[in-house]
Amino acid sequence: MNFRQLECFREIMTTGTVTGAAKALGISQPSASGLIANLERELGFPLFRRVRGRLAPTPEARYLSSDVERTLDSVELTAQRARQIRDQTFGNLVVAAYPDIAIDFLPRVVSRFRAGRPELRVTVLARRSEMMQGLLTTQLYDLAVVETSLDHPSVQMEEFAFRCVCAVPRDHALAERKSVRPDELDGTPFISLLPEHAVHAQTEQAFLAENARWNVVIETQTMESVCGYVRHGAGIGLVDPLTARRHRDRHIAFCEFEPGVTFRVALLLPRDRQRSAILEGFMRALRSDLMALSQGGKEPASDRGTKARRRGQLGR
Repeated sequence: MNFRQLECFREIMTTGTVTGAAKALGISQPSASGLIANLERELGFPLFRRVRGRLAPTPEARYLSSDVERTLDSVELTAQRARQIRDQTFGNLVVAAYPDIAIDFLPRVVSRFRAGRPELRVTVLARRSEMMQGLLTTQLYDLAVVETSLDHPSVQMEEFAFRCVCAVPRDHALAERKSVRPDELDGTPFISLLPEHAVHAQTEQAFLAENARWNVVIETQTMESVCGYVRHGAGIGLVDPLTARRHRDRHIAFCEFEPGVTFRVALLLPRDRQRSAILEGFMRALRSDLMALSQGGKEPASDRGTKARRRGQLGR
């Protein structure tokens, strides 16, 4: 049996004539007759009897009919699914991301990417970057977004660099400044990330270079928390532009910090796993947004040149 024979069988069951089946299938009447004749020969029993100018199904044809319907429905569903996969409207993505980016930036990218893709399912795993090491070896993810470089033999990495900005309470004397330096913050209450974070070491070095006192009053794990303390007037702090964009309101002002303190975001993918078309599309969307921010843009941009440092074959 072949698919075309089963289609012809179903159409004759529906229309009662070979002519009707041929028209439905877009073939000639002799071709339709040949399909049914070959099917009957392969099955070893007749499927139709001519009754008053129409083809009436035999009892054996009625027995077979439900199985043929299920088979054709399954093939049609498979064809539909294949079209969805081809058009990147169906699939599954598992994204592991550090908490700050999973709060607002990643939901924005995912939501926009899913528009028009109702069959796409996305699972987001929020993990602190230092906890990613254990996840990388399992490869139970399609893409990981981390806030530090992780050289690991099982992954390919693409890195984006952002210049941190200074978060200041709106009622602070520095709120209207376009930029500040460490010597202007000598002794000012400061909200810092934990010592193991790369931004912590860079900030400390910037203050030491200008013989300014870095008055850390609170240390916290996330830049989201830094903004929370600044919002409540506990001090000032440095955050990345992804976090700053989310907190530009009447409570917090942002200005440049000189000299520059760099915050890095890395995209990691399993090295030995072939990427799906849906993942490639999502990577393009995510990369475009990250490049727009790294180059000083405020809104997502289309793909363009990037200064991102690439390792391995990622995105090629």
